[in-house]
Amino acid sequence: MRRIAVAGIVAGAALGLAASAQAADLKPILKAKPMPPAFSWTGLYVGVNLGGIWGTATIDPSSPNSTSFPAYGNAVPGLGLVFVPAQFGSWPGTSASGASFLGGGQVGYSWQADHVVLGGEADIDGTHLRESSAVTLSRTALAGTQTITANYTAGIDWIATFRARLGYAQDRFLVYATGGLAVGGTNLNTAYAVVDPPGQLIAPAPLTAFDSARQTGWTLGVGGEWAFANTASVGIEYRHVDLGSHTFNIGWTDASLVPFVVPGTTSAKFVTDQVTARLNWRPWR
Repeated sequence: MRRIAVAGIVAGAALGLAASAQAADLKPILKAKPMPPAFSWTGLYVGVNLGGIWGTATIDPSSPNSTSFPAYGNAVPGLGLVFVPAQFGSWPGTSASGASFLGGGQVGYSWQADHVVLGGEADIDGTHLRESSAVTLSRTALAGTQTITANYTAGIDWIATFRARLGYAQDRFLVYATGGLAVGGTNLNTAYAVVDPPGQLIAPAPLTAFDSARQTGWTLGVGGEWAFANTASVGIEYRHVDLGSHTFNIGWTDASLVPFVVPGTTSAKFVTDQVTARLNWRPWR
C-alpha cells in the first residue's frame, strides 16, 4: 500500500508539471513594436517665405563724373541783368541704406544619403526696398550762389535666386548652407532741387531722372528646418545678396532761361541681407 501511495504522489506531480508547461506554452508571445521608418528629406517640395530685408546702395557718379548747373538770369542792383551761363561741377559719391519687408515662394528638390542632404532650390521674392541719400553742389558768381541738390532714391522691387544646398540631417532636423545665382529688379530715381540767388528771371522746371535695370549677382546663406509632419516643415534662413553694379542715367533736360540737355550717369551697387521664415510642403511623398 505504501508503494502504491508513493507512486500516486509521483504521478500527480508529473501531471502537474506537464500541465504547467502546457499552460506556459499557451501564453501569448510578446513582440517588440516595430520602429517607425526614419524620416527622409528626399523629395520635391514647394513653399512660401516671409521676412525682412535691409541693404546699402553705393552711388558713384561717372561718365562723366560731373553735372551742369542750369543757366539763369539775375537782376543785380547797380549792374542790371547779369546772365550766368551753365557750368560743370563734379558730384561726390554717396551711399544710401534702408530696410523693408520681403515675401514670396520657393520650389526645390533634396536627396538624402545617410546624414548628408544635397539639393537645389529656386525662389522669387517681392519687396519695396528704398534707399535714399542726397549730395549738393554749389557755385558762386557775381549774381550770387546757386546750389543743386541731387536726391537719390535707389530701389529693389524683386529678387530671384537659383541655389545649391548642402546640409546635415538628424532625423527631422536639418541644417544647411546655400549659395548660387541672384537676379534683382533695381531702379534709381533722381530728383534735383535747384536754388538760384534771389531775383532770378526764370525758375528752372523740375529736374528729374529715372532709370531701371535687371542686375545679376550672387548669394550665400545658411538655414535650418524642422519637419513637424511627414509632409511639412518650418525653417528660418539668412542670406547675403550682392547684385553687383549697374550704370544708371541721371541726366536731365533744363528749360529755364537757355534750354539744354544735361547728360550724366552714375554707377550704383546694391548689397542686401535678408532673414525669412519658411514653410515647405511635400505632398507627393
